[in-house]
Amino acid sequence: MIDTIFVILIIFGAVDLIALAAYLVLRFQYRARRKRVDHYGDRAEHLTQEYLHKHFPDAFLLNNLYFKTDRGLTQIDHILICRYGLYIIETKSHNGHITVGERNWTQRYKDKNVSFYSPVRQNQVHLHALKRVLAQDENFSRYKIGLVCVFTSKNVSFSEPVRGVVRLNQLAGYIRKNPQVRNMNDAKGGLRVNTMQKLKALILDNAEKSARKQIRHNNDIHNQYSENP
Repeated sequence: MIDTIFVILIIFGAVDLIALAAYLVLRFQYRARRKRVDHYGDRAEHLTQEYLHKHFPDAFLLNNLYFKTDRGLTQIDHILICRYGLYIIETKSHNGHITVGERNWTQRYKDKNVSFYSPVRQNQVHLHALKRVLAQDENFSRYKIGLVCVFTSKNVSFSEPVRGVVRLNQLAGYIRKNPQVRNMNDAKGGLRVNTMQKLKALILDNAEKSARKQIRHNNDIHNQYSENP
């Protein structure tokens, strides 16, 4: 009887060790994958920042801001306030061939398909959040906000053209030649410096400053990526 109990305990102990080992392996793979995603995303955003500083040296560039929505927080990679208008810019590091879909896009790279949420839809969430901020000042409540998604990889192609989706080397030209934003904002010559300063102050005052909430939001996004690679 004692021998039987001892064998059972050994078996259960082995099962626990196997389960623990499997958990640790999966956890390591998830963290390694998350680290790669963070690395490529951070590098892509840095490239976009450098590009915008070079081409719009007199503009205000706000990076990595969080705003409240009806469903929590949303994170905006870049907000550019320049004489040509106000722009929300979403940066993507994907490369290879991108198949455009209504809700999800698919990246084909090295014989692998990776699905990701449409950056066009993603920017619509950002747009609603920033419009809510501008609505607090009647001078800005009707301002047109430009939306751009920029892919920083040189090795990227798309199944079809999408308005507002550009490669990094096309970004400045797109902003300068977008009359819908420029003509709606301020004088014909573009945004005045004092207007740009007021917009910057309003936006920063309404950005979410809680680091805890920002971390929670980022973890939620990473968990979604892990569940839907």
